[in-house]
Amino acid sequence: MAGRFLGEGTVLRTSAAPYLVVGLGTEILIQGLGAFTNGWVLHPDAPWHRVVYVLGMLACVVLWFLYRESDKPTLFRVAVGLMLALWVLALWRGLEVPKNMQADTFTLPLLLAMMWIKPPTARDARLVADAVAWIFVGFFVVWLGLEVSGAMSSWYGPSAAGQAAAAADRAYYALPLADPLGLDGRWAGPFSHPNSAGPVGGFLLIMALCRRGAGRWVFLASGLAILLLTGSRTSTIAALGGVVVVLAVTWLLRRPTTLADRILMGVVPLSLVGLLVVAANRSIVGAPRDATLAGQLWQANSTMSGRTEMWSAYWNLWLDSPFLGVPSGVIADAVRSGAIPAWAAASAHNALLDALARTGLVGAALVIATAVVAVWLAIRAARWGQVMPIGVLGLLIVSGFSEALVSWQWPSASTTLLLLAVVGSLGPERPQAAGLDQRTEIASSTEA
Repeated sequence: MAGRFLGEGTVLRTSAAPYLVVGLGTEILIQGLGAFTNGWVLHPDAPWHRVVYVLGMLACVVLWFLYRESDKPTLFRVAVGLMLALWVLALWRGLEVPKNMQADTFTLPLLLAMMWIKPPTARDARLVADAVAWIFVGFFVVWLGLEVSGAMSSWYGPSAAGQAAAAADRAYYALPLADPLGLDGRWAGPFSHPNSAGPVGGFLLIMALCRRGAGRWVFLASGLAILLLTGSRTSTIAALGGVVVVLAVTWLLRRPTTLADRILMGVVPLSLVGLLVVAANRSIVGAPRDATLAGQLWQANSTMSGRTEMWSAYWNLWLDSPFLGVPSGVIADAVRSGAIPAWAAASAHNALLDALARTGLVGAALVIATAVVAVWLAIRAARWGQVMPIGVLGLLIVSGFSEALVSWQWPSASTTLLLLAVVGSLGPERPQAAGLDQRTEIASSTEA
């Protein structure tokens, strides 16, 4: 019996998908379980999410040992190596704050090291992306079900801070599904914040455009529902950016499409534009009505929800230590002194500025290099029909203008999406080297 699973030529020996799905799935699960188990413990020092983390990563390591890699993709390993360097730098600069050193802090470097030593193959990329998308959908459905049923509130009860945040959400955000579902304010689910959950919805919409079969409609419904529930304008704009990139690449490469493909190509961008129109109309509540619509939008959003003022504070922090940035302890002091608002303590709400402030020019250079290599890989992958990676990178780059969601210290949904984009870009160095010309490979692709 063991030979059927562990023998030569079996999936566990020839595919990296098992260890990657388990590793990335564990990374996703522990994000939610850290909040969901809030006080539920096996014993005083072992919260449930840490137990799941240890078991999940042990299983990942075992599957990794079983896998016998066959490819050594150079650019892929360069991208992984750059991300490992970013983790080391971010960890070093964050050591002054004790909470920055947790068990799940080592999830990202462990996964990156395993991928660098035993890289996955191109045939694994699609399996991993599909599996992670379904994990996101399943987690979303379960979590939302617990909230709608009232189970979550009966376990934890409302907090004063949560009620205040919900009141502010209802005043400034369009939340058409909140009342029908009995939810308070914007939905964050297992991802700690609505703006962290939003990119998951954008990813599922991109997957809906890049897959065929009944599953694409589940991705479509789940993605739109997440964006509606989070009310995240940043995530909706970022999702639209990723979708536009996918549609542009599809058109430029003249990829074959079915009727269902063309329907989705119309429904997805129009739905996102509709969400933005509703969000814009809600954001001008309280603006002078004697101004033009553009004037109302500017007066209501001139500081981008306080971001421009906070960017100035983080910029000044970077000027204090341009080369390596400032340690986390300095940022914590700035929050305590009021120089940075408490809601902005986690990030500068701009990916490049956050890297500059925390890791200086060295970290910013690594971030830019990682982005350049990842985009180059995604463009190359698009040539043979794999458009999901470039769409996801488009989403992350657009969201990076007003958020810093890719974390180099602990698991985050956007970090998982970046890993998926890099893994999804795997393929032959040159399509012609694999015996396929560009047009043939695109036409034979199973993606939409």
